[in-house]
Amino acid sequence: MFNHSSTFSTTLARILIRRLGSGPKRLIFLTTLIATAINLRKPDDRFVSSVDKALDLSKQKSSKAISSSLSLPVYVKMVIWRDRAVFQREFEILMDKQSSDNEIHWAAKNIVDKSPEWIRYNKPDSIVGDIVKYFRTHTLQMA
Repeated sequence: MFNHSSTFSTTLARILIRRLGSGPKRLIFLTTLIATAINLRKPDDRFVSSVDKALDLSKQKSSKAISSSLSLPVYVKMVIWRDRAVFQREFEILMDKQSSDNEIHWAAKNIVDKSPEWIRYNKPDSIVGDIVKYFRTHTLQMA
């Protein structure tokens, strides 16, 4: 069944995100991607700390502001990434510490190639680098 409210929310989110600068888009892109990868429904302290450290947010804001700024993207992640299953193989590779550098680069590139144009905050190679860096330096588990 067609859901007008859902369609409106998706369209509104796309319009708003499209108009953001690269910094906020980066925050939204990586936060929603990571939350989708671990199937996170509600941000917890461990998640907030991990993303804060990766994006160097604590130098800019208080911990309460960081928690708030990371909460919204977690709740709207489905607007951007829709179905987690589309990236299942890529997420498995990214979260497996036994994956080779080539496998991780392939997974990150595949995600960027399939990501909506309106959420990309930089050139594809730069985004791939951010994804690789995050997943190489952080141990994640499914929520």
